[in-house]
Amino acid sequence: MFKKILNNTILVLTLLLIAAAVIVLAGRLTLPAAHAQVSAQAQVTKACTIWEIAIFPNRVHVLCTTPYIDGAESISYFAYPTSDSAGASRYLSLFETAKATGVTVTIYFNTGDHTGTTFGCQAADCRKITGAQLP
Repeated sequence: MFKKILNNTILVLTLLLIAAAVIVLAGRLTLPAAHAQVSAQAQVTKACTIWEIAIFPNRVHVLCTTPYIDGAESISYFAYPTSDSAGASRYLSLFETAKATGVTVTIYFNTGDHTGTTFGCQAADCRKITGAQLP
């Protein structure tokens, strides 16, 4: 029992140290838009308290506790394709850090961009991530 508690404590402390390092070093992660049509759309931000992080063969996505409301659309999911494995890995690391530490992450996306449907992001409630930032 004591060994299990000790191992869990070590794991939590390790995650907090990693999170602190990522917060200090990460600054702002912004990746360029992949399509010319995206740049013509309105880029906005969403302060997201992460409720869920999911990894699928074609995408990494987060579910925010509150949606971004865009007219009649309610956008709660933000995703990035795993076809760019390095970018997906960076986003996953940043999102895991935010979730583990309870920090709100700022997500950058384009409101009218439905290109995420090519990697499983539903047009009605999901947008492709173009950048993310920790405070």
